[in-house]
Amino acid sequence: MNTTPILGADIGGSHITTSLVSIEEGLPIQGSGNRIDLNSRGTADEILGTWSDAISSSLHSLRHKDIAVGIAMPGPFDYPNGICLIRDQDKFRSLYKLELKQELATRLSIDPALIHFMNDACAFLEGEVLGGAVRGQDNIMGITLGTGLGSAFRAGGDVVDADLWCAPYRDGIAEDYLSTRWFVARYAELTGKKISGVKELTTVRGEDDTVATVFREFGENLGGFIAGQYGEHGYNNIVIGGNIAKAAGFFVTHIDNYLARVAAGAKYCLSSLGENAALTGAAGMASRQTAGLEKQG
Repeated sequence: MNTTPILGADIGGSHITTSLVSIEEGLPIQGSGNRIDLNSRGTADEILGTWSDAISSSLHSLRHKDIAVGIAMPGPFDYPNGICLIRDQDKFRSLYKLELKQELATRLSIDPALIHFMNDACAFLEGEVLGGAVRGQDNIMGITLGTGLGSAFRAGGDVVDADLWCAPYRDGIAEDYLSTRWFVARYAELTGKKISGVKELTTVRGEDDTVATVFREFGENLGGFIAGQYGEHGYNNIVIGGNIAKAAGFFVTHIDNYLARVAAGAKYCLSSLGENAALTGAAGMASRQTAGLEKQG
């Protein structure tokens, strides 16, 4: 097991979070964490400047020319080569087709071979396996719930992007029922009122009985999705994370009730690493890939 700290980074549409990670413990190293807001609509120079500033801040005084860097990044993306393929989303358009490994390596003065990109849903599951709620487990699935639906599975030690956001589900696709936009649309449908997201719903629950209905329905939506995945693949466990999972206390009972009726053998749990899961997983992946390159050398 590699005892040298690895730098993990998790890049979202509005921020970058970085930390040194102890691969041996499977956890971020206290005091090395850093979170910086970023403008994903900015120029490539602005975005890359923010990324390199965040990474450099977490590296502190380490001799970082020999430190591997693992980065969790949303797609579409050419992960092995570090090339951004995002162009139809309202973020990171200025990075389209750029060779980000080389760009970052130049700014950080490190070897490009030490920089590794990973799908963010895969990184989430990898992190929970490395040091989180499903530590050491196999034949499992990870789900991230937020503005979109992320999914990955682990079988035979390999973590793979499940890409289930567009999977047929009920009267549409899975993401229609398991994302922030479902909450916004359903609450508006029932009340005629507009909300910004799930966090706002949790603050008005005591004032509005409709909120309980919305969370109950979401729990049943998620329970149905879990039951379907369990029935098709027989996963040993399904770990749930993402920003919506922060409100899990409002809907887990409804997941449990649904599964008790239709898929009593299905097992799920909530992320224990939270927002640190993806950067931890990205660091773990970087550690393995760097070790593989060293063996080849």
